[in-house]
Amino acid sequence: MLTTTLSGSVPNLSGVLLDPGFRAKTTLVHKQLVSAANNPGSLHLASSSKSAWVKHDCSPATLLHSVEVHTKRGLMNLNASKDFATGTLSQENKREVERAVSSTVAALNQIMARNDAGPPSITIHENHLIGDGLVHEDRNIPRRGNPDDYDRYHTLGVPFAENGRMQAHYHLEFRGGLTAAAFADVLNGLNDVGTVIAGREIVSAEDIGLILGKIPSSDAAKSSLRMEIKAVRQLIPSEFDAGSSKTQARDELFGTFTALGSANVEVNTGQVFRNAHMNGFRVAEPDCLDNGNTRLSDDLALVESFSDGASVSTLTTQHLLDIHLSFRKAMADLPDAGVVGMKEVKAFKERLELASQQVVSMLRRS
Repeated sequence: MLTTTLSGSVPNLSGVLLDPGFRAKTTLVHKQLVSAANNPGSLHLASSSKSAWVKHDCSPATLLHSVEVHTKRGLMNLNASKDFATGTLSQENKREVERAVSSTVAALNQIMARNDAGPPSITIHENHLIGDGLVHEDRNIPRRGNPDDYDRYHTLGVPFAENGRMQAHYHLEFRGGLTAAAFADVLNGLNDVGTVIAGREIVSAEDIGLILGKIPSSDAAKSSLRMEIKAVRQLIPSEFDAGSSKTQARDELFGTFTALGSANVEVNTGQVFRNAHMNGFRVAEPDCLDNGNTRLSDDLALVESFSDGASVSTLTTQHLLDIHLSFRKAMADLPDAGVVGMKEVKAFKERLELASQQVVSMLRRS
């Protein structure tokens, strides 16, 4: 714990580098040490009170590591299991948790919107970057951390696993504050997904009861919308058998997640922590390459559309470098390609190798 209060006799240290990764602010309440010096999470300066937050550590057997709640701000942080950061659980399973969160929030918004034409009841704050009011191509979003934004959403610190990797986490923001009923609706909706993701529950009924017991609230904690959420919630890929249905669900829920993030930017317009940059970059998922397009497939088709002598003036050097990196990463991931047969994996890997070599040639000419 480190507290520095500025007065007339003390120089204004705002923005002054104190230690690598740390800067002074009007009131420096505490700092959170992290392993990656260049990660915005290392800039952790909280001017708001930690005591206003309620935190619950979930059972290690579930897919959530902890839940953090700030009722007055209407904030609910869902921190995913450390097993995703350490590699014990797969990245595809991590994305399934994200999809379950998106589908549950979207279902609750759909139900609440029946009598309300306003903004969504719940949005998802997607990242902590400083906005500049401009629209940028996904790959060229300015990656500059916003300390006020971190202060608001990460007063308790950014979650990292023991190996130094950041844990996946989701910031749910409730319009008009957070009631126990709405809180229970979300958690019960996640519980109702069952054990289709890696054979684990996302959050247990026992944890839900313990979390609700920690939240001061005058309204009834028991959800009245649980059955309605089950009736309208979009199923996640793990709940389907057919590969084509899995791919369609991925596409729809990716759009849902992005829409919830965009809505969050809109409702926060004008506030000091506003973030105008949305990260819509789609992660390659090798297990659905034969069922539909991903960003990787789009990049591959783009590169293959250029002949050896074609002009690449429409692509920036950074764009080409990003494509080349995504190809190399995908080739490393492909041996674990899940439902895709090994013959198809080998053929796709060969296409990626040829396209990667073509990108190198394009870079030399650019």
